[in-house]
Amino acid sequence: MQTYIAQLKSNIEDLEAEILQLKDSDPHAHYHGHEKCTTDHSHDHSHEDNKSSHNHEHKHEHNHGHSHKHQEKEDDVPEWKKKAMDADPNACPFGGSWGTEASVDATADNDSESFPPMYEGDGSSDDFDKATDAKMAGSDLKSAGKFDEALEKYTEAVQAADPSALLLANRAHCLFKLKRYKAAIRDCDAALEKNPDSAKALRIRGESFLKTEQYHSARKDLSQAQTIDWDSEAAMMLKEATEKCSELDAELVKKKNEEEEKLRKRAAEIKKAQEEARREAEEEAKARASSSGMGGMPGMGGMPGMGGMPGMGGMGGMEGMMA
Repeated sequence: MQTYIAQLKSNIEDLEAEILQLKDSDPHAHYHGHEKCTTDHSHDHSHEDNKSSHNHEHKHEHNHGHSHKHQEKEDDVPEWKKKAMDADPNACPFGGSWGTEASVDATADNDSESFPPMYEGDGSSDDFDKATDAKMAGSDLKSAGKFDEALEKYTEAVQAADPSALLLANRAHCLFKLKRYKAAIRDCDAALEKNPDSAKALRIRGESFLKTEQYHSARKDLSQAQTIDWDSEAAMMLKEATEKCSELDAELVKKKNEEEEKLRKRAAEIKKAQEEARREAEEEAKARASSSGMGGMPGMGGMPGMGGMPGMGGMGGMEGMMA
């Protein structure tokens, strides 16, 4: 469908150009968009490598304080940045300088720093006793609904020794309960790398996708989790994800159909205009041909002076000539 729409758009552009040419009898004219242009553009590609031909002088004075002032348009600077720059012109919350940091949006949901640490060991210094104790403490705290404290204990266990898929899924569960959905998804990703059939990791990741409105991903994970280990609560979430996916798909199809219909109507209008322009061009050509002197030759209508010749007015004249 997208390919068909793209073809329609291309055809419309070609038809519009043809209409403009038909309406204009100048064969040498061309158009920039809908603007006629008859100028002969001669492109001189003579590039001189002489620095003096470029009036761009960049002075970089490095005095341990870079005095590069990047002029930004007032309207291009976000409101949050204006306030921060006014409060402290030398401080930049994301590192670097204000001039190089314009593309960073401080209002964006950037919770990468809030992700709990992962296991970074190589196995040589794993402390399994410490990991086991921390896991047991974390499990008790999670059961008691103390998810902040459980998260700390699970993180201790993760860092003490190479974590299992179940440990990562349990920590993801705490993160989900604390509404740290992106962090929960990351832990589930790590758990599923270790065990692709972890129903718990699939379920928690699916629920996190649902909370972050990633409905198609949520439906996929929850559906897969249900085939491994059916859960009544997950079944309700799967139903919600499926309904949301249906709504999104229907809206997408509706938009595509509307766009396609709009393009069809536009193509029909252009085709009609094209026919009218061609007809007008033919009529103008006929009018020019008829005004070029082919309508009649002056002096041929009735041949003045031939109405009668002296001495030829009767047969008597002829007889006189024959005598």
